[in-house]
Amino acid sequence: MKDYLDTSLSFKERAKSLLKELTLDEKIGFLISENPPVERLNIPAYDWWNEGLHGLARSGIATVFPQSIAMAATWNTDLLFEVAQVISTEFRAKSNAHAKLGHVDKYVNTNALSPNINIFRDPRWGRGHETYGECPTLTGKMGVAFVKGMQGDDKYLKTACCAKHYAVHSGPEGERGGFDSVVSEKDLYETYLPAFETLVRDAKVESVMSAYNSVWKIPCSANKRLLTDILRDEMGFEGVALSDATAVEQVMTSHKYKNTEEEVAAACVLAGLDLDLILPRGYYDKLSHAIDQGLLTEKDIDTACERVLTLRLKMGLFAEDCPWTDIPYEVIACEKHKALSEKAAEEAIVLLKNDGILPLNVNKYKNILVTGPNAHNYEVNYGNYFGTSDSMVTIFDGIRNYAKDSKVTYTLGATIDGSPFSSCVEDLEYGFYEAEILAQNADLIIFVGGLNAEIEGEAGDATNSDAGGDRKSLNLPGVQDKLIEKLSALGKPLIVINIAGGPVSLNIAQEKANAVLQAMYLGERAGNAMAKVLFGDVAPSGKLPYTVPYSAEDLPEFTDYSMVGRTYRYMEKEPLYPFGFGLSYTKFEYSDLKVQKEEDINNLNSIPPSFAEGKCHPQQSEIVGGQICISFKVKNVGDCEGFEVCQGYISLPDAPCRVPIRDLFDFKKINLKPGEEKEVSLILPKKRISYIDPEGKKQEYKGKVKISVGGSQGDERSLSLGMNKNMVVEI
Repeated sequence: MKDYLDTSLSFKERAKSLLKELTLDEKIGFLISENPPVERLNIPAYDWWNEGLHGLARSGIATVFPQSIAMAATWNTDLLFEVAQVISTEFRAKSNAHAKLGHVDKYVNTNALSPNINIFRDPRWGRGHETYGECPTLTGKMGVAFVKGMQGDDKYLKTACCAKHYAVHSGPEGERGGFDSVVSEKDLYETYLPAFETLVRDAKVESVMSAYNSVWKIPCSANKRLLTDILRDEMGFEGVALSDATAVEQVMTSHKYKNTEEEVAAACVLAGLDLDLILPRGYYDKLSHAIDQGLLTEKDIDTACERVLTLRLKMGLFAEDCPWTDIPYEVIACEKHKALSEKAAEEAIVLLKNDGILPLNVNKYKNILVTGPNAHNYEVNYGNYFGTSDSMVTIFDGIRNYAKDSKVTYTLGATIDGSPFSSCVEDLEYGFYEAEILAQNADLIIFVGGLNAEIEGEAGDATNSDAGGDRKSLNLPGVQDKLIEKLSALGKPLIVINIAGGPVSLNIAQEKANAVLQAMYLGERAGNAMAKVLFGDVAPSGKLPYTVPYSAEDLPEFTDYSMVGRTYRYMEKEPLYPFGFGLSYTKFEYSDLKVQKEEDINNLNSIPPSFAEGKCHPQQSEIVGGQICISFKVKNVGDCEGFEVCQGYISLPDAPCRVPIRDLFDFKKINLKPGEEKEVSLILPKKRISYIDPEGKKQEYKGKVKISVGGSQGDERSLSLGMNKNMVVEI
């Protein structure tokens, strides 16, 4: 028996053995995303293109979960872990069914080009809703939960995840193919790289995708410092580095970095890029010519090919003992999976304002008007990179189904980009007439507006964007604010629900409405989840994973990659809604704050039992070298059951250079019944008591350390918006 068939050997040993059996052309075939078969060795074809951002995408029926930014709003790593397990189950079920037919194609394989762990550094970026928000810590912890859930805990991968887009990538969408991200060493290591390192070290993510843009004038796909010096040598990554679609081609066509296809292919392989994701073709098919020209050697091809073969073996190539190959097709979009999508949507809804109108008494309001461009729009449940739901529920559907004894009426009121009746500016108000008439007879008005994936999204997909997928303004587009003002003037109770993937400056809604809720592309059961929250079956528990400014004018230039003035960590201007903010129907009190130092904790078994709760908390690499244990009590002093997100922040006021104003170091989501009290423990790794100097080097911090714990950041804006007072201690 050949060594590559011996399952007692390591995957790497088997890959080395298999590599010896291949010709040069066969090796190169494994470096192109459409791997051709090697029939003489019984190696089937494989296509590396697949997406699993918030569900199995682009291959027919699948459970549609809330978009990534919505999952971030849950602040619940255990929930995301469970969601990822389901997504990977549907991946395998789909792949198994197609494999039985001998069908090989994109979207029916066992790797996922997800998650997107770029930092949502600017709210105008169109693809921000694919991310887990603006905070490296929140992004890292949510990303670890997703990858662990997707990849499984067997020696064979359930699915193989891909951390993208590496690195320093967050717009502008319209220029991404030739854009150079000018970044300081400090911002690189303080903001843009930590989440990638977390997924490499703590989740053992199997692949990393290079971004379209350049960094230091070198395209990311050909950037040796990024792909080898930092990713492999500093972070310890051992998996497959692959390109974004056509990114290798753009090294020449957009960036003008090399002059020939052979030069491009050689530069990318030598930089550390193993696989060329092609659409419809790439340049790696020129690698044999590049060898002939002396641009690289077959040994360089071997290095890349061995990594790809290792991952193919991990996913089950030649495996008769892989436990994932018997998952049946029938589990896809089953009721259990749909129920989990609904639960995730419930926890993702963020309550931004409530004057006491919520929760609604279902018996009080007998004539309810639901209006607005997203009230009965199935498309906004999806976001982007999605499968097809067979049971989509809009907000209007959910409210109508819940309030069965009330008259629930719907009218569009206004489209996102203007009036539904006329494109003429002078006729804009005409679109309000029906909404105004129905509102006069209603005893409750629910306006559902916001954005959609045609306004914010990837370049080429966001066809209605004013900036190639990005946004120039943070205001509600079209005439939505005008309709909110008109409805408010009627003096009826008014609730505004904003559906959007990125921050929207809801200044008018905050002023005029009785209650404001933020939803973020909530998946197929969005309407059911929203109805449960509105009518009090579920207390809202979502927290913002990003900062909402009053206006885009409060932000630096979009193309400036400096973090000065951006995100909660560096923004000094007062926001409309702070990062980590979200109200509830109940109240929580914090008490008995204790700080306990524990030195030299080097493994999870040494962690006190209270730290070991949950599937993804904490990560191993965070605690090596010691930790500080922050414990406190949280009590539900309100009248209803609810979740609380306990957040811990650190500030270093005596640092000799610019550092984050405050920085999230840990969080935990707990559920408390009325009157119930729990002790909660957060972990502050000792390595976090440090700072990044202007040269990008980590330095030991000496001075006061300010630690804040509570249900928000602890800044004045969070507290003034109704959050419970945070506890602060200096060590």
